[in-house]
Amino acid sequence: MKLAAQNEIGIEPRLMACIPAYNKPDELERLLNSITNSNRKVDLVLIVDNSNEPHLDDNRALVARYPDNFVYFRNQNRLKGCAQAFRIGMEKFLETDNDLLLLLDQDGMIGADSIEKYVEYSREADIIVPKISNIDPNSPNAVGLLPSKVTGFAKTYATDAEPGEIVIGPNMGLLINRTVVENCVCDDENYLVWFSDFDYGLKSRSLGYQSRYFPEIVVYHPNLSEKYQSRNGKFKTFLYKAIPFQHLGYISQRSTEQEAFAVYSRVYMTAKYFHPLVVYANMVYTLNPFLLWYRAYRYRILWRETISVYRRAILAARRERQSPAKWPCH
Repeated sequence: MKLAAQNEIGIEPRLMACIPAYNKPDELERLLNSITNSNRKVDLVLIVDNSNEPHLDDNRALVARYPDNFVYFRNQNRLKGCAQAFRIGMEKFLETDNDLLLLLDQDGMIGADSIEKYVEYSREADIIVPKISNIDPNSPNAVGLLPSKVTGFAKTYATDAEPGEIVIGPNMGLLINRTVVENCVCDDENYLVWFSDFDYGLKSRSLGYQSRYFPEIVVYHPNLSEKYQSRNGKFKTFLYKAIPFQHLGYISQRSTEQEAFAVYSRVYMTAKYFHPLVVYANMVYTLNPFLLWYRAYRYRILWRETISVYRRAILAARRERQSPAKWPCH
């Protein structure tokens, strides 16, 4: 039965939440407690555990303390990330009779009335984007998360968005109608963590679905400039806003497999969605001759490996651009 038809005859839609867990049981416990304290029950809460070995037992024992609708699932794939966890959650969601899927970050939290408001607005758009406030009430920064900058994107999630405005939302707090999930799931082959939400927003939009921003729905997340001090500072903030390019990244002697995947994802997404000139402009910015000598010396860049990753990502993205029939993901 379609969601709109259910609402018309007074049947409450069923809602499932998917949470990737990673190495921090205290953050996961805070989020799960906020769900149990919600005014409206979440029908199924799936925790997909991406943690390393020492934390698996802690998370499993933690989830076991909650009601039976809290389900623990261990991700046993070699290279784990939130894109993969959300992909697993989407596939599990389609095996149930739930109508709405809510994506949550483990370091976030929902308000007591968040679920009620999600259900209230669920008919207004295919994908609901909430307001994300800072989880720290004493912080001078009111905003949780920060808008990510990707050259070429029109409108992404932003704090100055108007109610009902079409945006591309971050994973945290994204509510997705079942019809969307039936036709589009997260791409875990080309994304690990970074940019998977942008890809999902653009991909679902290409299929005719709309994501709308509703500030009446409030969820909470740490402000990233506070959580990661390397992103803080007035000068770095100025450069971030002033420079219209995206740094694509390098492979260095210290790069982990996950970091190499992040470089691939960044190049792939830029090449997939934007004109080749945008890709080349970002490459020129990344290979900035004024800073290149410093980066090459400090980070021990592996040029052959870097070029190889760029080449694989660009070729894969071009294949996707030339094959529009591949856009439906399920």
